[in-house]
Amino acid sequence: MISKQTEEKSYNVQIWVGLRVGYSDEVHPIKDVEELVDEYVNEIKDCVTITPTQFRYVNGNEPGVIVGYINYPRFPQPPEELTKRALELGEILMCGLGQNRVSVTTPDKTYMLERNECIQEGDELVALMTIRNVLGSPLFEKGETYKVLNVVDNFITINHILYANEHADFDLEWVMKNFKIK
Repeated sequence: MISKQTEEKSYNVQIWVGLRVGYSDEVHPIKDVEELVDEYVNEIKDCVTITPTQFRYVNGNEPGVIVGYINYPRFPQPPEELTKRALELGEILMCGLGQNRVSVTTPDKTYMLERNECIQEGDELVALMTIRNVLGSPLFEKGETYKVLNVVDNFITINHILYANEHADFDLEWVMKNFKIK
């Protein structure tokens, strides 16, 4: 026998996030997701689920998680608020896990967050490989740290090790493939 039944309009929001850092071989354990989520939900007094998943794509795969929100009848929220919270948490996960993109799905929309919001002036980037200019001189040494000098739209200005040209602008996509945020 049900002693009390409460109903609310159903609304689900999911955050889809991989665990591989950028395009590197480094993979975060789910514990890293749990720590980021715990910090967020404890701060705003919220509740989500974390479900392990696998992303399979052309010539590759990676482990990931689906972080889920429901409209819980005990503490109902309007769909816009659940979506807002999922987008906020999605950005936290994207930046904290070094993801290039994160998807947030609702019953009627899919949002794609991109990492350029994470890279800011003053950030330090670690080169994932040694990168040379067309003459073969190194611009960036693998494992070394370089400072982000400026961010404008999809272009990142980074200092490098050549004296003749102390900094240069690079496309965001190129930066995401070749660096990780320190």
